[in-house]
Amino acid sequence: MIKYFIENIERFYTVLESLIKDRNIDKTWLEDLYNIFTLKDNQYTTPIKYHLFLAIRDNPEYLDVDLLSKVLNLSEDQVLNIFSNEGYKVYFPVYDLTNETSTVATAFIVENTDLTLSFNEFVNLDLIKQLTNKNFFVIFDRPFTGESYQLALVAGLIAKDKSLLEKLAFTGAITSSGRVKIVNHIQEKEKACQELGLTLITPKDIQSVEELDFWLNSPDIPVIYLNRNTTNDLEISLKKIEELIQEKYKHFKIENLLKFYNLSKEDLYHITENVNFSDRETLIEILNQAEEKFKKLFAVKNAVLYISITISSLAFLIGSLIGSRKRAVILHYANSSYNVAIDISENTRIIKQQTDKFEIIQPQECEPSEEMALILYIASHNPIQMVTEYIKQNLPTVKSICSVKTVNQGNLELQSFLRTHQELYTFINSVVKKKIHLFYSIPTPIALTLGMAIEHFWDITLYHYDKMSGYIKIPVNLNEVVSKF
Repeated sequence: MIKYFIENIERFYTVLESLIKDRNIDKTWLEDLYNIFTLKDNQYTTPIKYHLFLAIRDNPEYLDVDLLSKVLNLSEDQVLNIFSNEGYKVYFPVYDLTNETSTVATAFIVENTDLTLSFNEFVNLDLIKQLTNKNFFVIFDRPFTGESYQLALVAGLIAKDKSLLEKLAFTGAITSSGRVKIVNHIQEKEKACQELGLTLITPKDIQSVEELDFWLNSPDIPVIYLNRNTTNDLEISLKKIEELIQEKYKHFKIENLLKFYNLSKEDLYHITENVNFSDRETLIEILNQAEEKFKKLFAVKNAVLYISITISSLAFLIGSLIGSRKRAVILHYANSSYNVAIDISENTRIIKQQTDKFEIIQPQECEPSEEMALILYIASHNPIQMVTEYIKQNLPTVKSICSVKTVNQGNLELQSFLRTHQELYTFINSVVKKKIHLFYSIPTPIALTLGMAIEHFWDITLYHYDKMSGYIKIPVNLNEVVSKF
């Protein structure tokens, strides 16, 4: 019976497909079924080959190694490699010129085989083997023409983390030098992929195998968190940060970050307009919004966070939210440009590293107490007199006031930001006893790293300076902001 179905596969295609998909296979049929792998490919045999291959892999009782070896003219080890080694799927759209429609095809790849082969004769795998330097087996779920499948196969073979491939599809032919060639019908192919929830990577996105390797395998994938108080010139700001990142990672593009890692552009920025620093609910909502964005950004494997924050008070809070364990590059915005201020992408521990002497800061001698005020006068605005008056009027329980200046007051070089942070962290660690009321005139990047280093471990109340209102007690203490990252 089964042999008759196979010989008349066009007529009995649905019957065969149902039997194989439902795993309703009699072992006496195995030799006839195995011979399907040797049939010429067409719209009926190719999908049956694919479903049969998966059925055998999923059900060891259908795997007769000796018989398959004879039918396929392969060694027993080769058969075992193909049907038993770990495998994975890659996706690519194909365009039907006759019907003028696109569908998404699947290729199942098995690595660690001692030869490169397929049960489909309509593909040439020599170039793929050359580009990836790997032997592999591949089988396709439908017949097609053209070379646009090549990018998908290369992506699968070079990707170290195969889970990245699950929501991606690829289209593109590749030259022997690894360049990706333009292919036709991109618009129709994108539509077919979108209907299946797949993001299509095209030659417009990726120009070479080297660039593809960056997005799939780089030990550093830059992600962006841009905090601003307005949407004005937002795209310009993102472009400037993109160009800054490209100085180190030439293949970085925001659009590819979004495509490869299932992000939206809205995940990269956080607008906090006219923040009321005296309103606890507002601040909690801002922190909740930031947390949701960080969850998505840190879900990117090997993420390095490029972060810019507008206001120092927010930087302290958001720094505490991030914590000290995430790799980051802290940016400083000045003179209409973004520059790297503090880089902890190689070693996050440096923000908790303490110094044995002070070269940049000049702490005033003071007597630490259980409840004390600390004034950080690091930026150009001098807060000391105003803070002293505020404390006299509003903080009667505070008996000890410590202030910290810098050697070159108000003229801190960018390359000194990390050392300044470390000295400030060292000093705070040396004076903190129980409770600190923290006042500050400080560059935002240093406020951010101090928040990251302090986290929620010290009871610190922040005081935000507003030009109209003076000092505002922030109703969210640092020890309330617990990092989840």
